[in-house]
Amino acid sequence: MIWEWGESGRDGRAGPLWAESGAALHEPWMAYPGVVPFGQLQGHSTVVRFTDRTWRCAGRIRQRTTVDWHARHVRVRVGGRVFIGVDPGHGRTGAAEWWPLVLDDARVTAQSPR
Repeated sequence: MIWEWGESGRDGRAGPLWAESGAALHEPWMAYPGVVPFGQLQGHSTVVRFTDRTWRCAGRIRQRTTVDWHARHVRVRVGGRVFIGVDPGHGRTGAAEWWPLVLDDARVTAQSPR
């Protein structure tokens, strides 16, 4: 798989598929040469803290990021792709407000079992 099968979370060797999120997800892709092969959807851990609207990442990630504070959605553009983080805030008390991610042009496809 991409990078090593190493530890998850903040281990820099883990690679973007195993990252906890935030800088650990985006930084490896920012070092990828050329067009990133795919975007990613991820949840729960993002580059911002929604409770106090603060950033948890370096400026180079912030420059590529748009945040919908009410929906609790974060979009980061890296290597020609979009990485979307959704944090519904299902912690101890839950978020006062959040919206599900709706992909307007999405189609559900199914492949019949072989």
